[in-house]
Amino acid sequence: MAVESPVLYNDWWVYLRDTMGSTHLNPSPKQIYNAYKIRSALQLQGYGPKAIAGVIGNAQVESGLSTGAIEKYWILPNQGEVLADVPNSYMLQYYVKPQRVQGYGLGILQWDRYSAMYQGHDLLNWCNANGYQWYDGNGQMARLAFEFEHRDQYGFWHLEYGEMLTWEVYKDIEHSVYSSYSAGECANVWRSCWEVGGDDTIQERKDNGNFWYQYFIDHPNPPINIPPWLLFQFNRKKVLKNGRRKF
Repeated sequence: MAVESPVLYNDWWVYLRDTMGSTHLNPSPKQIYNAYKIRSALQLQGYGPKAIAGVIGNAQVESGLSTGAIEKYWILPNQGEVLADVPNSYMLQYYVKPQRVQGYGLGILQWDRYSAMYQGHDLLNWCNANGYQWYDGNGQMARLAFEFEHRDQYGFWHLEYGEMLTWEVYKDIEHSVYSSYSAGECANVWRSCWEVGGDDTIQERKDNGNFWYQYFIDHPNPPINIPPWLLFQFNRKKVLKNGRRKF
């Protein structure tokens, strides 16, 4: 059986999809922590505040903001109990698109094996080639930067936004002809041009995008992630200092 307790891996909280919070508004503390990690990574990649909120709003729907989310799997494959039980080498065998069925999505943005334009550049093969485990949030953010550099995925479908709203424009949408778009509309752009998400979740993605845009304005600094063992030691010293013991 799978262990549903979250694991801190390379300073990202990793957990099974939907086990640690909401996919529509009302995020949990660990989801909030990962949202700041995404924000930091995308800021370094040149994304503006609305574009960042749009990506995070979609990620919340897709994965519950977990780098360890596995589509269609509520337990770990391979009878795994910890993420180390399902490394890249195992997932490459499991992660095969069934006939006439949508491929399995992995990670915080739910990459599937056939979403990339270039064969061999799917998330798993790319992580293998670049020294990351598939559930490493740093690797997934680096993968997104790779896609931008190689024009992979975004805009492949275009849908209702056409050729004009390129990835470059999306990243700096506040200073484009689309500057009037809200963060919620940016979330819909990302859904359409990168995620190709279902129409049934458009409003949720928009709501999430607007939520995260305002949340980062109201809370500009990320929370401090205190490891459980350190918190235990802190509480223990506090109890001893006060001359009392807790049972």
